[in-house]
Amino acid sequence: MVADEGVNTAQLRLQGEIVALLERCESLRAERGRTMLVSLLSDVLGEQVSLDGSEVHLQFVGLVRWCCRHAVGLRGLVDCLRLLDPHAPEIARLVDLGDEWAAFRALPTGDWDRLAKALRSVRLSDDPFEERRELRRLAEVSTDGHCDDLPARCNSVWSLFLHLADHNAGSGALLPAMVLVDCLAGRLGDSALAAELRRYNWRLAEKFEVTDLVEQARWRNETKAADDDPDVVHLVFEVDPDPVDQAKVVLSHWLNWKGSGWHGRRRGDAAIRRDDLEAEVDRVIAELEAELGVTPAAERVSAIVVEFALPWEMINTAVEFWPKASPSDVSVPLAVDHPVLVRSLERTRAQ
Repeated sequence: MVADEGVNTAQLRLQGEIVALLERCESLRAERGRTMLVSLLSDVLGEQVSLDGSEVHLQFVGLVRWCCRHAVGLRGLVDCLRLLDPHAPEIARLVDLGDEWAAFRALPTGDWDRLAKALRSVRLSDDPFEERRELRRLAEVSTDGHCDDLPARCNSVWSLFLHLADHNAGSGALLPAMVLVDCLAGRLGDSALAAELRRYNWRLAEKFEVTDLVEQARWRNETKAADDDPDVVHLVFEVDPDPVDQAKVVLSHWLNWKGSGWHGRRRGDAAIRRDDLEAEVDRVIAELEAELGVTPAAERVSAIVVEFALPWEMINTAVEFWPKASPSDVSVPLAVDHPVLVRSLERTRAQ
């Protein structure tokens, strides 16, 4: 079997950068620090880790190669180094390289270094807040709405790609990282760069035998349609019966508002009596309306859609007629002010 030269080049580059960073760590220059590091790593991974030879550079080369072969080796290495030397300036870059290594192993390709250069060059906006908003939107499309709020370090297209490379595809769906690349190719003004990204995706699709999914590319229409959608706030309630006390439920709720970058933001859980459910829903809605009242971007909001995920025994509950307080202190049915959707809790969790 002929090895892919591009894959080997990327692999050696990543391992070389990690080795160089370890050599720069002040806490690892002494033998005592290196011995402590591998001792901690052995405890974390449950396997004996050792340093081979007496030459420091070769010790690190062997250690990094061993960690790269272990599923969580690099992550464990960084965690142990953070414990050993919490303020080591090299840790942040090691985290980035660990993320890149994990993504590289998930999506191995001879185009890796060229892809990395291309994605690092993409900027969605000069405004960092707008960039973050666009990244959240791309993450939502790429994962078909199943991506939680992005970690703080996802502040660029490249970091989002690395983050999504760790996400598996749903049944009959394309890998989220590949969807992201295709979405980017569809919105770039640079036709040469867009073509390069599409070629990368196609070669990966051939490797994973999913070229049909790339050709279908249903997310392209979703991305285009999203530009024309009115700015709608989605407030989602989930009612979960208490397994011990039938008189109680756990009420959870999420917000999803593209206009502010709120994507699946969970606002907490409340264990309440069933008799208090209507009042608690009304309270949450009132708080949201008050919050929007002092939010400048709320001027663009066209509606607050209220969704309920209800257990089977409550699926026929007429939640649209639950009372909602109005400015005149007269209760009105919830559906008068807001579109109301009802879903099955069991089906939602089974998806």
